Parts: sequence; C-alpha cells; structure tokens
Amino acid sequence: MATRDLQSIVSDYSLKGIIFDLDGTLTDTLDQHVEAFDRVFKRNGISIDRALIQANMGRRPFDIVRDLAFGGQADEQLSKQQVTDLYRLAQEKIDEFTGLIPAQPPRMPGVPGVLARAKELGLKVAVVSSTTYKNVKIILDRIGVLPYLDAFVCGDDVKMGKPHPEAFLKGAERLGLAKDNIIVIGDSVHDIGCAHGGGLRIIAVATGKHSIAELQAGNPELVIRDLAALL
Repeated sequence: MATRDLQSIVSDYSLKGIIFDLDGTLTDTLDQHVEAFDRVFKRNGISIDRALIQANMGRRPFDIVRDLAFGGQADEQLSKQQVTDLYRLAQEKIDEFTGLIPAQPPRMPGVPGVLARAKELGLKVAVVSSTTYKNVKIILDRIGVLPYLDAFVCGDDVKMGKPHPEAFLKGAERLGLAKDNIIVIGDSVHDIGCAHGGGLRIIAVATGKHSIAELQAGNPELVIRDLAALL
C-alpha cells in the first residue's frame, strides 16, 4: 500500500478539486445509522438482521428500506399502502437518526487537516453523502468542516442513489469542474464503483467497514489507511 502526499497527487493528476464521501471518510456515524434502522424496523414488526443493515450502509434510506423490507420492488410493483409504508419507514429512519447524531461526532484521522491542506493548494472541495440535507448539515457543522467546503451534495439532491454515479457527478457540477480535474476520496466499495461509473478517479481510505484488500480489489488509484497519510 503506497503512501503519497496530497501535493504530489494534485500535481500528478492536474487536480483542481476533491470530492469527499462523508460517513466512514470524514466521520463515523455508522453505528447510529444502523441503530436508527434497527429501531424503526423493530417498532414496525419487521425482522432484519443488523449485519444486513450494516452491509447496506452508504446508500439512501429509501433505497435501503426498499431492498430490505420490500424486496427491492419498484413503486409500481407495490400496492398503494406498501408505497406509503415504504416512504413512511424511510422518513422514520431519517428522524430517528437525527436524534442519535452525537453532539461531537468523531473525526477521522487527518480531519480537518487534509481539508485545510486542500484549500492551501488552491483546490475546490465538496462533500457527497447519501444522508438527507438536514442531517448532513448537522454533521458537517459539528465536525467543523463547513468553512472548508465549496459545495455539498446530499441524498435529497439525486434521483439515483449509490452505487449510481449521479451524486459524485453532481458534486463535480457544483464545483464547476471537469471530471478529469477531480479526484474522489471514499471509504467503501460502493464509493469506488460510484466514482468509476461516472468516469472519476478515486482514492480509497480504509477507515470504513471494508478491508484494504477489498478496497484494492476495486482498483482505485490509491488505497490509504487514513486521511492523515495525505499530509
């Protein structure tokens, strides 16, 4: 596993911007997301194994509820009541998670230093998350990175969730930069597939639930142990 500082990466790829994933990359609220889903499912008499919930993290709440509780069926395949229940459950999860966000969410090693370094190098910076606008804003504010951001994209902004590349492509659009001048940094195989699907380069950081070997199998440009490795 190679280690390279951010300045050399910027030079080698002629970068003008970076898109960061949020959970697992800049902070860690995975346990709170899983707990929120678990509470909502149990409250509604739905039995879903926590390990299965965890395996689906990084995707939008609506997509996770659809796959785990409704067999992945599209709205037109469901009854009117099932569609109502799907969206109600997803909203319940969103609201449940809001109450579980720590007052001081943990910051991953290298945060906010790597964002400050990016700005020193003249880069534009965006964050992309599958979480809703309200909760993304709360987390970004509480981990103290909002001053470094030029844009962010949340689950509310896209029609297609990860691993579809729409979110990362919208991040590039909001930065006003061409794909060739951007690199994504994310912690999951979903992020790698999402970036590659949109024709974007990606650095994988092993601070999420995927091992270094699993990340390397996705063929990112680089795999690093944490963001501090870029400093």
